[in-house]
Amino acid sequence: ALAFHPSGELLASGGYREIKLWRKPSGGKHPDLAAAGDAIKRVAVSPDNHWLAVGDNGGKVQLHDLTTNRVTQTLAAHNGAVTGLAFSPDNATLYTAGNDKQLRAWKVADGSEAGKFESPAAIVGLALVTNGTQIVTADEDKNLRLWALPVLPAPAEAPKPLAEIKLKADPTQLAGNLTSKYIAVADKSNNVTVFSIESKTQKIEYNHGGPVTAVALSADGKYVASAGENNTAKVVTIADNKPLPAIKGDGRELFKVAKLERELSLAKARLEDRKKDVTEGEALAKKETDAVPKAKEAKTAAEKVVTEKKEAQKKPQADKEQADKDLATLTETIKAKQDAAMKAEEVAKADDKNADLQKALKTAQAELKAEEAKLVAAKKKADDTGKAYKKASDELTTAELALKSSERGIEAADASVVKANKEVEAAKKSVTDAEAAIKTAETKLNEGKAAATAAEKPIRAIAFTPNGALYYTAGDDGLIQAWSTETGGTLGVQAAAGKPVTALAQTANGIVSVSEKELTHWNPAAGWTLERTIGNADDPTTLADRVLSLEFSPDGKFLASGGGEPSRSGEVKIWNPADGKLVKAFTDPHSDTVFAVRWSPEGDKLATSGADRFMKIWDASAGTLIRAFEGHTHHVLAVAWHQNGRILATGSADNTIKVWDLRTGEQKRTIQGFSKEITALCFVADSLRLIASGGDNVIKIINADSGGSERSLGGSSDFLYSAATSADGKITVGGGQDGILRIWEGTKNDPARVLDVSKK
Repeated sequence: ALAFHPSGELLASGGYREIKLWRKPSGGKHPDLAAAGDAIKRVAVSPDNHWLAVGDNGGKVQLHDLTTNRVTQTLAAHNGAVTGLAFSPDNATLYTAGNDKQLRAWKVADGSEAGKFESPAAIVGLALVTNGTQIVTADEDKNLRLWALPVLPAPAEAPKPLAEIKLKADPTQLAGNLTSKYIAVADKSNNVTVFSIESKTQKIEYNHGGPVTAVALSADGKYVASAGENNTAKVVTIADNKPLPAIKGDGRELFKVAKLERELSLAKARLEDRKKDVTEGEALAKKETDAVPKAKEAKTAAEKVVTEKKEAQKKPQADKEQADKDLATLTETIKAKQDAAMKAEEVAKADDKNADLQKALKTAQAELKAEEAKLVAAKKKADDTGKAYKKASDELTTAELALKSSERGIEAADASVVKANKEVEAAKKSVTDAEAAIKTAETKLNEGKAAATAAEKPIRAIAFTPNGALYYTAGDDGLIQAWSTETGGTLGVQAAAGKPVTALAQTANGIVSVSEKELTHWNPAAGWTLERTIGNADDPTTLADRVLSLEFSPDGKFLASGGGEPSRSGEVKIWNPADGKLVKAFTDPHSDTVFAVRWSPEGDKLATSGADRFMKIWDASAGTLIRAFEGHTHHVLAVAWHQNGRILATGSADNTIKVWDLRTGEQKRTIQGFSKEITALCFVADSLRLIASGGDNVIKIINADSGGSERSLGGSSDFLYSAATSADGKITVGGGQDGILRIWEGTKNDPARVLDVSKK
């Protein structure tokens, strides 16, 4: 796991039971180089990066051995400023030019002169071209002259140039190289013109917009670059005269401005969301308020029904009570008749010859029979009246339940109104907060722009890297900065000279800068320094197992880590990167390994996902669970949080991406079409486009709103473990099993750069 601090100055890496924090170097120096005798005018590095030539305003040239950092030769080369330096392809010869019209050659090995001749006018610039077979001079008589080599030592008669190209204005700078088929010249009209060496004709021309202080050509001949006193550096593609993004000022300030612009845009988008919340909340509050009278009407209607049912119950109740009373009386009568009949029967049996007794028995039995017949009718009447009473009672109970329900409905409606109104008030407050956030963002942006403008200084030097993908600038601000050729994006300050820089030259392991008489050899690739280690391999209490995910909070104050013991437990912890101390450990965040931890854009929540197939949202401060999202059928390997803070996307080993609504907990969409697991996800800037990498060897750009695949980034050849995009969405990177890091720029589907990180 890797994570950059928002400042870009700190890097966190995760391993087995440990997290390491690495500090970015500020631009280390190689051993000091000797100063020149006068202000340095030109510098050049030999093709083999062994020699550095330095020409000054007094006409002297120093040869520095970069392997020993010693000056091996000091040449009294010219009677006046040295205006051009170039090494031969075999590194054996150094060509020098000066405003004394002289073009001279020197043996690098011993500093002896190898020849010289004089140009018709003072030489402004020098370039060795066509693999060292020709040399070009820019002369003060408004001519470019192309000379054949070898023309030295001094010929018997003055050599004639192969060609002369008449310039429109006085030349000030010249650029060419051994491999390019072009030469570039800047003039006092602020124009930069590129000529074809083969045809001797103009290829392109553009106006820099101010006096040009330096010009450069990329080694592959694709780009020409210029720097000037208008505080600007420009890059143009030679093939089609297409200007690429110009740069000016301190890249760090520009980076801040770009970040502040994104924050302002995001604040405005959040305001629109909050306004929508108010509108929706007010509509809901009205709906809930309108429901209260209806609930009260329902209660009134229910009360009326209860009254009616109570009244309707009275007669069935009276009838039932009377029937029950009659039945009870009849039952007592029958009991008495039964007793009388039994007694008469006993007496009659004792004297069966007594006619009167026999008659009395028959009379008692007849009376009992008559009463029993009445009992049947009484029972039926009691049963019938009981049923009528039960029916009336049931109807009354139903009505009373309906009444209670209507009463609860009123309570619920009242509570809903209160809740809805509170939500409206909260939404209105969030609108106020969002409006305040916009004002704050606008103030910060204006301050940032002012700081960026104040940091704009004349640029005096410009140089491409060997592959032309990057270029360096330096000038009056004393900063040596790197920029992306294609995008103009800042790649940071490589070194801070502390005083104006007038020239640059790239070496095999750094950059040489010139400040007046001083030379400094910088090492921008100096290794990052280990600042702190959290945990260690022998300590299972600090970190239980592998650290699989890391992310700094948006304000950089906290670092979240995710991991855990496979099949046993998940681990989520928050650390203070300033001192490495534990801030919070989440209790049982997942039942299995945590693969991803992601901060919300506002830094108040943390999204986590793991092998238990869940994605969860936590209150980062309290460490309490806000909501759990379930739906994937395999490990959830990746989580991405949209900048609006309301939409999340998850990628899983079930070969799907799911898009979620944080507020409702609903699954908005399932995106399929992948043959293997999704390993990494991130939203592109503030759009609804997703960068997704997976085991199917491809990085796709997915529209999270529609679910459609917009395009695929080519070049990958094996299982991809990771992908990321820059904050502005202009750069995408991806890497995987083949040990190759690929970098895509802009809307291009082919990688701009391919880095083999499997090799040291």
